[in-house]
Amino acid sequence: MNKLPLIKKVLLLAIPGLLMANFAFAQTVSLTPATSNVSAGANFSLAVNIASVTNLFGVAFDLGFSPSLLNYVSATEGNFMNQGCSTSMMATQNPAGKLIFGITRLGQGCGGVSGSGTLATLNFQAQGTAGTSALTFSNSQFCLLSGSACNYINGTWNGASVTVQGTGDTMPPAAPIGLTVR
Repeated sequence: MNKLPLIKKVLLLAIPGLLMANFAFAQTVSLTPATSNVSAGANFSLAVNIASVTNLFGVAFDLGFSPSLLNYVSATEGNFMNQGCSTSMMATQNPAGKLIFGITRLGQGCGGVSGSGTLATLNFQAQGTAGTSALTFSNSQFCLLSGSACNYINGTWNGASVTVQGTGDTMPPAAPIGLTVR
């Protein structure tokens, strides 16, 4: 019995599945900038950017961070999801240190949007405590339209890190070069 035709059949069946799996996970959400240094009490923003998406209809995620270092202030919708269609966005902190976020296009007739762009800008305020907070995604999904139904996928999610410089974290100035102290 010749096993070569069986191997060819297995490969022919497996390769399209592998290619589809790679395509389905090509979508990437990233917080920008990925690393930040901010002063205690300062306001700062992180962009929620998406790349390489096709037929995106909605996005949902939770974003965890240290509430002793960061305070969520507000979110502003980006220009990606509302291309040619109305949208609805929700962002709320519950409990402290956990942002629950969702954005969707309104109406099935809108279809999905493809490409790359900014989903939202998240605004925070650094607290008075010095330290570093990771901002990490969980419960994250994309809704990609497939006909009139949502195909839910996980994709790739890249968080960020914010270092808060506390009020007592300043270094004393260096002595001037060539100065002799007696």
